[in-house]
Amino acid sequence: MHTTARILAGFNYLLIVSFPFVFFEKRDRRHSLMWWTTAAPFILLPVFVVLATTGLMPVMSPPGSLAERSAIVVGMISATLSIGLVLSALAGHRVRLPQWHQDDDLPPT
Repeated sequence: MHTTARILAGFNYLLIVSFPFVFFEKRDRRHSLMWWTTAAPFILLPVFVVLATTGLMPVMSPPGSLAERSAIVVGMISATLSIGLVLSALAGHRVRLPQWHQDDDLPPT
């Protein structure tokens, strides 16, 4: 993968992973099953990236193919849009939101 694509994808990943800590209000430090279910893909993603880049996990398209180059372009566009969306969400809220997937974090009524 191209270095620029790796940097962009890495920055996007770090921004998304930091999002709950920066954006959401956390009243209790315990995490429910729903929290772990939601977080699992983000926790496992680096494992799969390492497995794919070391060749221990097969990739879907051969290196240098049109499919790989197309996936990189689509991935870079998606990562750029994702970064913009996360930053606009952060800028658009003055108050941290409760994490609705926790039982004790329901919105006030």
